[in-house]
Amino acid sequence: MSLLDKASLIVTPNSYKESKLYSVVPNTTLGDMDVVRATTATRVNSAGLIEVVPRNLLTYSNTFTDTSWINNNAIITTNVVVSPNGLINASSFTGNGTSSFKRLYENAVFTLNQKYTISIFVKANTNNFIQLLFGTTSFGDFAFANFNLQNGTIGTIGSGVTAATIENHQNGWYRCTITSIAIASSTTLAGICLASSGTSLRSESNTLSTSVYIYGAQLEQGTTATEYFPTTTRLNIPRIDYTNGSCPSLLVEGQRTNLNLYSEQFDNAYWTKSRVSISANTSATTDPSGNNNADLVTQDAVDTNGGTVFRSLTFTAAAHTFIVFAKMNEVRYINLAENVSSGSTRRTWFDLQSGVIGTTSAGHTAKIENYGNGWYRCSITFTALAIANSVFVYLSNADGSTAAVVSKGSYFYGAQLEAGSYPTSYIPTVASTVTRNADVISKTGISSLIGTEFTMFFDGFESMGGASSRYLILKGASTTYNNYISIEGLSGNRIGFYIYNNVGALVFAASSGAFTNGQRIKLAARCKNNDFAVYLNGVLLGSQASGTVPTTSNLYLGYYTDYTDNYNKINSATIFNTALTNTELAQLTTL
Repeated sequence: MSLLDKASLIVTPNSYKESKLYSVVPNTTLGDMDVVRATTATRVNSAGLIEVVPRNLLTYSNTFTDTSWINNNAIITTNVVVSPNGLINASSFTGNGTSSFKRLYENAVFTLNQKYTISIFVKANTNNFIQLLFGTTSFGDFAFANFNLQNGTIGTIGSGVTAATIENHQNGWYRCTITSIAIASSTTLAGICLASSGTSLRSESNTLSTSVYIYGAQLEQGTTATEYFPTTTRLNIPRIDYTNGSCPSLLVEGQRTNLNLYSEQFDNAYWTKSRVSISANTSATTDPSGNNNADLVTQDAVDTNGGTVFRSLTFTAAAHTFIVFAKMNEVRYINLAENVSSGSTRRTWFDLQSGVIGTTSAGHTAKIENYGNGWYRCSITFTALAIANSVFVYLSNADGSTAAVVSKGSYFYGAQLEAGSYPTSYIPTVASTVTRNADVISKTGISSLIGTEFTMFFDGFESMGGASSRYLILKGASTTYNNYISIEGLSGNRIGFYIYNNVGALVFAASSGAFTNGQRIKLAARCKNNDFAVYLNGVLLGSQASGTVPTTSNLYLGYYTDYTDNYNKINSATIFNTALTNTELAQLTTL
């Protein structure tokens, strides 16, 4: 029998939906975690690409009568026929019998020059033809394609559509998709229209009272229609992240704001250019999201002083982190620089061929992360003065050099400046700053799963969060540090375990030495009256033969309300409502 068979609660990146992360144990709703973020965010998916969560950008993807859908001359009747998922939850889309133009669409805010794909499951009823379309709310130019639901073929494909597909899903159902490049960064529609043939234009859709069945609309950034993900409110979906390889982790972060605008548009006038030229949205390489939104930055032909792209902002006196994705073309080295921490320029170099950090200025903490396909995410953290100055990206011909080779360049993508002491997940921006709220994943009222003596177990990765970045918290219903037990990060990449009683007094504490950033950790702590012990990666971290276990009923993963400075990747969080032995703790935590 595995030790995990003794667990009363196990939470993993196993199964989820909007606002819920399901527990593996128990197999009832008692252990299901509540998820709140209320904003979009990004993750690294199983293909190693950055994607927005939720990936389905439609608000109510199968509730076609919701007010988020704009209905032009159509009658929608819900739950009338069996859908591709085997339930009676598909709708009929019927012309109103008077107007020739029948359309159903949602509005979304698109990012200029990004590729988007809309898909929907459709089945013929009294009409065999539909049209998918993108366009502006002013009824300007549309990108569209027609589909024949009788024989599963694609008809007319209009200009602006880069790809169209139709896939047979049995029982008369087809999944139809079109992909297009956004020609506006404002509100743009994505929807479906009844058509009278495989070649008809929208104005010729004389379909009167004919109908089709529809189910599961999806709008997503990228060139592929991925597995359908139903949405209602969309924004509280947990982020399952594959940065560490094929096994996913739950990504939990505090609130952050990308202060850089036009994060993927270095050619925009927002960015000042000196001694460089910009080739925007190059087709020579895909970017870390799998699209062609990277920019090629090339040194001028007449100047060997390192070319730069930079932006001046007004800083507060606090830690800041500046980040950019970079990929070597001809130029092997770049340096990220700022004149904010001291009033003079400080630089840190990065080797884009070997993926290592080079010469680092005083006052900088640097990090480089491999994102595959030659891309590295480079960052510097520094303590800013309360001044208005700049952050820079420079081309360089060698480590420590401020010169560059003329007419040579490399690729850049995804600039991010955030107030904080470490880099967090990418936050895309266009014409304004964007804030990603904290991931709050919690469950209250589970004292029966915890018990009066118990064991906590955390499996995840050492984070680069600030002091007191949370990993796993058990807490009672009283004030912040009363009846409180925490596994948390400490300064210097250390791990700590703390217990506070019902009056906020420290009962027991243990802390580790320094870890390598991103190193996997397994920590288990026995909480029993007059018998505490903590094991970390198979080794006893600390023990104590005195003290009373506080009463707890609430569980938080990676976050608690008094700290926003959190960054964690969690493989599993487990509670045993029994006190495991030292031998069992060592066995459970051995890597």
